[in-house]
Amino acid sequence: MSSAPADRITYVNGEFLPASEAKISVFDHVVLYGDGVYDTMVAWNHAVFRLDAHLERLYESAHAVMLRIPLRIDELREVVLDVVGRNDLRNAYVKVVATRGVGAQPLLSPYNCEPGLIAFAVPYMSLVGARGEDEAITMIVSSMRRVPNESLSTRIKSCNYLNHVLMRMEANEAGADEALELDLEGYVCEAPGYNVFLVKGGALRTPADNILCGVTRQAVIGSGPGSGDPGHLRSRLDVRSVHGRRGLPLEYGGRRCPDRQD
Repeated sequence: MSSAPADRITYVNGEFLPASEAKISVFDHVVLYGDGVYDTMVAWNHAVFRLDAHLERLYESAHAVMLRIPLRIDELREVVLDVVGRNDLRNAYVKVVATRGVGAQPLLSPYNCEPGLIAFAVPYMSLVGARGEDEAITMIVSSMRRVPNESLSTRIKSCNYLNHVLMRMEANEAGADEALELDLEGYVCEAPGYNVFLVKGGALRTPADNILCGVTRQAVIGSGPGSGDPGHLRSRLDVRSVHGRRGLPLEYGGRRCPDRQD
């Protein structure tokens, strides 16, 4: 049985602590500037899904922003497994956050900071809430655009998530569950927290540009219909191609997208 939220064990900067005692400095750059990277994973039946792939992506993100994670990857692997085990969770939502840390002064400079590291595990939470896994969600096409690679590499899983947060808020305020994110040219990228797939003509299609390369996305690519066909990595998806007669109801600019007739 999992413990109460305040008593769940978290890992913060070298210590395992009850969540009620877990703290970081208000001067940590992750608080001041969103300067940090993270990765999220899930545990099923006490096993963390593709843990090594998630950790490799975390270290790649950290390397890309010149952030030193204070543990070796094998050491962090043990921390993740330990935090799941200490909370006695069969199915869990797990997050690891590497922060830039605290510098000599609370200013923008990322140099001479002491990096921080956080890991926690809580009972599994579905991104779509209490609805069934097979129940469709409602979406709008966001009026905003995903931050392009020219501004910040979409392969970096950055703690600065405001772009996605605002698109999710726009969708929720419009009465929808989620937002579909487009690039600057109007092609489909992803959704906040999700990669996007389309099965058409027996082949699996998914955007390849301006996206986070999801670990689960790679698993789907390797096991989905037509996965042996390199065409599944299609560089661009038109927004209407993801809206079929049996697909998700989409709205664009406040107007319902018409059903496709093909």
